Amino acid sequence: MVLRSNTLGLIILVFILGGMAAGTSLGLFEDNSPRSLLEQQIDGEEGVVAAVDIRGSYTFNDISRAFQIPIEIFKEAFQLPEEVDYENFRCGDLESIYGDLENVEIGTGSVKLFVALYTGEEYDIVQEDFLLSDAVEILKGRGQLTDEQRAYLESHTIDSSNLPLPANTGSDPIPGEDHEEQLAYMIQGKTTFADIYNWGVSKGVVEEIIGQENPTGSIRDFCAAQGLSFSEIKSKLQIEVDKVSP
Repeated sequence: MVLRSNTLGLIILVFILGGMAAGTSLGLFEDNSPRSLLEQQIDGEEGVVAAVDIRGSYTFNDISRAFQIPIEIFKEAFQLPEEVDYENFRCGDLESIYGDLENVEIGTGSVKLFVALYTGEEYDIVQEDFLLSDAVEILKGRGQLTDEQRAYLESHTIDSSNLPLPANTGSDPIPGEDHEEQLAYMIQGKTTFADIYNWGVSKGVVEEIIGQENPTGSIRDFCAAQGLSFSEIKSKLQIEVDKVSP
């Protein structure tokens, strides 16, 4: 009796899975996840994609095709160095260039904000995203900004004229397996103390560098709360990470 029950259950499961597969092939089931919608838009298929759907793994080429924005615009807006393969550059890797900025972050959120304002999309600004002055000038030139958006940008613009960008690009700016491994052990704005402990840096070493015991949470947030220089602390911690990372 148990054998028959198990067999019947297996038959039902196979039937359900087979039906779902057939339904998908016939277009009866839709995958409305952000990634699926972006891929549909890139491939010229139906599907509406919004700036909020952008993820750090998307390249500027992906975003350019999805939102019909000339790819050169991204190179100019985010001041990517000449040696960077900007078409295949993932927007999440912007932190590898701008990670030394204190108390601000140029990253995926910045790309979302820029795309939304560039295309005139309705966009709720829910976090403190910053843009380079080059990006802001591009947006102002399009003449689509509202008074509220202009006011926001007034206090969320980073002057890129004094940023030593080439020094921050690293030895392998083109995305690839080596670059992914390098970024995996790079202290960035969202890196936590737990992260570097997991990478192999001892608590004793960390406590010696920051001068306090049992630090927790984001390294950037901790430095801001304690009045410490994130750039300085980051540099010292990165030296220790490099000693123990693969």
